[in-house]
Parts: sequence; structure tokens; C-alpha cells
Amino acid sequence: MKNLIKTTILGIAAVAAACSGPIDPFEEFTDGEEIRYAGKANDLSYTTGKNRLAINFVLGPDPNVSEAKIFWNMQQESVTVPVDRTALTDDVVSQVIENLPENTYNFEVRTYDKFGNSSVPAYVTAKTYGPMYEATLATRGVAEIKGTNAKKDIVLTLGDTIPANYSTGTEITYFRTSGEKVVEIVPNSELNDKGVPEQVNAYTMTDFDYSRPAQFRSLFTPEANSLDVFASKKTRFLSTPFRSQSPTPRIISKVSIRKKGMHLLCGTVAVHVSGIATMAIRSMIPR
Repeated sequence: MKNLIKTTILGIAAVAAACSGPIDPFEEFTDGEEIRYAGKANDLSYTTGKNRLAINFVLGPDPNVSEAKIFWNMQQESVTVPVDRTALTDDVVSQVIENLPENTYNFEVRTYDKFGNSSVPAYVTAKTYGPMYEATLATRGVAEIKGTNAKKDIVLTLGDTIPANYSTGTEITYFRTSGEKVVEIVPNSELNDKGVPEQVNAYTMTDFDYSRPAQFRSLFTPEANSLDVFASKKTRFLSTPFRSQSPTPRIISKVSIRKKGMHLLCGTVAVHVSGIATMAIRSMIPR
């Protein structure tokens, strides 16, 4: 009986000794303390731009998160983002990062709480755009240019084909006889009376100053959402009013224009003659 009791006591002591030892293989790396993480950044996305972009993410429910850090270039570069939940909408953080040459980048986002604890990382791959992208952009063609009345108004009719790559419209720049410079953006489409989008093809330049060149270019965003709008090369044209008794439009083909030493980007153009309120194309030169 004594031997049984002795054996039992020794067994309990051995178990106690075993339980008092380290049971967490990582405890030696954490000084025996529990590892705590700050709330992770969620729903990472980006908004592209011209040699820049914005990194966007949503904060988790951790109320102690006080800042975030965004890393890129193998963590050699970073930016610190203070977090003030009272200034955020729906806990969404958006940080613009400048001076990012046209390229694809891998970003890592970590949040930190007021105790200095870091979250586990979250990742997003993003792209910036620049001169290489801009060099590929094409200007929407011109189908017709004509004078309309004695007030020197000119109607510029754009071609039916709208360039792809998220084209947002056409920017037209001209001068009025008063010297006023007009810069107008013509959208590719507008809603009609029935609320249905229709393609916009014509724009009227009022009180047009024939002595000064006008120019236009197409506008683009490289992705559906973009911080910046990109533009194609400007196309420049110079017009000259003249008199004519011809009641019908004259068609000047690309061939005849070339013979006159002119350059035309969009094929055949109709020059309408309407008494004294008309004009002739002198040149259309990309600039």
C-alpha cells in the first residue's frame, strides 16, 4: 500500500513538473507574452493617375488603430498615414503617393495601434501612367467645319468614331474677336429628353476670330477611375473667311488638299459656302 501511494505521488509530481515547463514553442521569441496585432486594413484598392496614385483601404473595428504605413519598392520606400476616425467617411482611408514614374508597383499596408502593435500585412498591386501611355492616345477626327452666319460662328462637327481607352470628351480652344480665349470640353455623349445617352458630334464656336488658330484634342482616363485626365496631341487649324456665290457645298478631298500643300487628319472635309459667312480650311496640323 505504501509503495502504491509513493508511486502515485511520484506520478503526480512528474506531471506537475511537465506542465510547469514551456508548452509554446514560440514563447522564447515573445518573452512569454501573448502576441497582439492591430486591426488589419481591409478591402485594399487603388486609384491611378499621372505619375502618382492613391492607395485606399477600410479600417477594421479595432478602435486603437492610430496610424498606417504603406510600403513599396521592397519596403525601401514608405509613407506614414495618421488615422483619425472622426475625419473619415465609412472608415475609408485614401492616401495619394506622388512621384511614381509610369510602372506597376506592389504595395504593402500595415496598421499600428496606440500601443505600437502592428497588424498583419495587406497587399495590392497598382499601376501608374505617364508619357508612354499618353503617346498612344489618338485625337477624335473632324468630319466637317462650316460657317453658319454673318456673326462669324463656326460649327465644328466631330467624326463618328470615338477613340477607345476611356475617352471622356474633346477639348476645343479658340479665340473670339474680342480677344477672349475660350476653352470648352465637349462630352462624347449627353442625355436626351428621354434620358437616353446620345453621341455628341457638333460644337459651335461663336464670334470666331479667323486671324488666330483654333485647336482641339481628345481627353482620356487610363482606367475607369483616375486622379488625372490625359490628353492626345493638339490638332491645330486656321480658317479664312471668303465670299462665294456658290449655293452648294464644295467638297475638298484629301488629294486636292495635299496638292495645295495642306495636311488633313480626317479624310474628306466638306467646306460649306453660305454667302459671306463661310470659311476655308487653310491647314490642320498636329501640334
